[in-house]
Amino acid sequence: SSSSPAAPDLLATVGTARARTQPRGLVARVRTMQAGPPWWLLNGVKPAGPDRDMGGWTAIAFSPEQQARFGVDVGGVVLDQAKFDGATQAVKAGTSDDSGRVRIVLKGGDKGLAADAGEQFKIVSPAPHQWKIQRGPDNWLRITAADGQCADLTNPGQHGTLAPERDVSGQHWSLEEVIGCKIHPDGSVGKGIVAYRLHTMWTGPGVALTALDDGTAKMQAEGAQEWEIQHEGGQLWMPRDLDTAPRVVERPEPEIAVCTFAEPEIAVCDFGAALCREPEIAVCDFGGPPPELEMAVEEPMLCGGLVAPRAGGPTELLEQIRHLAVKEAQKQGWNGAAFKQFEPLAHRTQVVAGTNHFCKVRVDGQICAHLTIFEPFNGPPQLTAFSMPKTESDPL
Repeated sequence: SSSSPAAPDLLATVGTARARTQPRGLVARVRTMQAGPPWWLLNGVKPAGPDRDMGGWTAIAFSPEQQARFGVDVGGVVLDQAKFDGATQAVKAGTSDDSGRVRIVLKGGDKGLAADAGEQFKIVSPAPHQWKIQRGPDNWLRITAADGQCADLTNPGQHGTLAPERDVSGQHWSLEEVIGCKIHPDGSVGKGIVAYRLHTMWTGPGVALTALDDGTAKMQAEGAQEWEIQHEGGQLWMPRDLDTAPRVVERPEPEIAVCTFAEPEIAVCDFGAALCREPEIAVCDFGGPPPELEMAVEEPMLCGGLVAPRAGGPTELLEQIRHLAVKEAQKQGWNGAAFKQFEPLAHRTQVVAGTNHFCKVRVDGQICAHLTIFEPFNGPPQLTAFSMPKTESDPL
């Protein structure tokens, strides 16, 4: 008798049909989904594109430059594995220029500086994030491109070019701060740095970098322009950004005031020797501590001073802002709807017009976050800073 054909593998058939009917981009996206922090958080890469409105919530976005460098799409899904592996390995090895890269644009616009090795500065729109501001000799600065070449003005025409690093005055820059009114994130308005004028040691302070109508830039005494130096997130670069390591304010140990108390006086009361009684002893105790006790008195903390890190944290206060911390994490690409944990590990406080609480919190296994909470004298607490991922050993 002839044998009947084997029954098809139903699961394999359904899987094949599903794969054929789904868009290729969706299949790739599904394959790259994973639990826990996404690759950019684990590698310390900050998405630089504008947030995307997803109808009720916002999602991160990678800039076109980041998409090309890491081989990903706007949402961070890997499209070119080889390019992705090379770029992330460079970030881990510390050889990537992704961290600290800025762009130099004309104030209030999107046009700014761009250049290739050996070529003059070009004015393009949008300006690329290809520059780094680094410390130079004495109090001068260097402006370097991604390939390590330096912004250089040592040429007769004083046109900006890219050249190998040398100890020449045309590569030593000074950023003259332009002070004006600015709107802070909390909506308040105050004076602060709004832009810079760019000079070099070679040309002196009377000549500044100026964009020309022909699409180049050179040093000019007249018509000097104001430039914004922007991080990939859009924040204005500040001089303090030169220091990548956190500054630790050393607070001396409090002086100990030793309070000692003299031996109590003894009053001997003799009411007549004829009675042959032992004299009575009256001890005058004025409520002080025993004479052998030394009392340590710590000086009060000055306003603005930071208390040394201590274990634990303000649990009730942290719970009040936990939902805000989750939102900030999701803006940075956290996939989870909520933290698996929210365990305070360490904290510091600072007395200002209220109290700043600097907290280290475990959110998922070995992954921690650093939070700064401002607790005003009146009103609800505010989450003023949030950073993750952190490890338990990272200094607070």
